[in-house]
Amino acid sequence: MRVYCAGKWEEKERVRIVQDILIADGHTITFDWTRAEEAPPEGELRAHVLRAHAINDHWGVMTSDLYVGLFEKDLQYRGTFAEMGIAMGCGKPCIIIGSFAKRGVFSYHPLVLAWFTDIEDFRRHRVYKYGGEVRIKEVE
Repeated sequence: MRVYCAGKWEEKERVRIVQDILIADGHTITFDWTRAEEAPPEGELRAHVLRAHAINDHWGVMTSDLYVGLFEKDLQYRGTFAEMGIAMGCGKPCIIIGSFAKRGVFSYHPLVLAWFTDIEDFRRHRVYKYGGEVRIKEVE
């Protein structure tokens, strides 16, 4: 299954852990933004880099079968929520990891299939597609 993993730049190492779990289960990451160039603090180059990030992130969500968002810390998740909105607007199922997504009303949308407390909780489950439908099962 093709998956887009979202999160804050400050959490990119934790997002990589989620991606590694999914890759180990045979899934493909549509776009790995965690390895993208960091935007400079200001200026025209910053705008150029951020534009490229927005285009690539949008493409990653649009070409995915599933959105997985990491919301583990008390941070402003503007981009992460925007990406979830893109996924929902396309009718894509979503998985949330972490309690700080509670701030967003769309975290309660029916397209959110599961809400895991943390990465370890997520690791105890497997995501798969059956009959065209994304499903989740607990692993012993």
